[in-house]
Amino acid sequence: MSKRKKKKGTCVYCGFQGPVTDDHVPPRSFYPKAPPRNLITVPSCETCNKTFAKDDDYARLVLTTAEGAVGNASRNELLPIVKRFAERAESKRILRTVYDSLRSAYYETPGGIFIRRQQFVLEGERLDAFAKRVIKALFYLEKRYRLPDDCTIHAINYRRMSEFEDLAGPNKDFYALILTELAEHAARRSWGDVFGYSWAQSPNYSDATWWLLDFYGRPQYLCNTLRDDVASE
Repeated sequence: MSKRKKKKGTCVYCGFQGPVTDDHVPPRSFYPKAPPRNLITVPSCETCNKTFAKDDDYARLVLTTAEGAVGNASRNELLPIVKRFAERAESKRILRTVYDSLRSAYYETPGGIFIRRQQFVLEGERLDAFAKRVIKALFYLEKRYRLPDDCTIHAINYRRMSEFEDLAGPNKDFYALILTELAEHAARRSWGDVFGYSWAQSPNYSDATWWLLDFYGRPQYLCNTLRDDVASE
């Protein structure tokens, strides 16, 4: 039997032209069972596809253990699978920073009750890398061309929102306006209760965009795309 011939195309992530496969966004592993049939797929080269696995596993662990995800049906169903994955020997190597930084402390709830909760140090670069990969796929989905190489993606995970004013600097009022627009006015697309997003086009130029990414029923990332020459101004 002859091997199935791979289709050719352009990788949305690195721009490689040649044999490509369909990359699922978000990954199929983010769903407890078979994902929706209309799950987003974009062309990806084999090299990029192989490099995503560790970041995907790490992001899934962080996003399913986020406080805001508690009560989400798909997250609750997926959690035992995530726990089994995290306890595997090979997974502990991937998640070494998590295990090395685990600690317990008491935290006061809004009702004045102190509860014991585990905390761990996040690897921000890995979380950002995951979000940037998703944004490249969504940009291609919405615009029908890959994000140009002279554009930069900026991603803010919700766990860094406490640093929001420092991150936004003098533009904090504008960022707050964008958040309101994305959360309340922009059209939202969703795939079950696992993933959804809304986005807005900047009037300045076509490659400038803003995105709000939801995972497991909670906004998890605020992202934008900007040309490097604009971003550096």
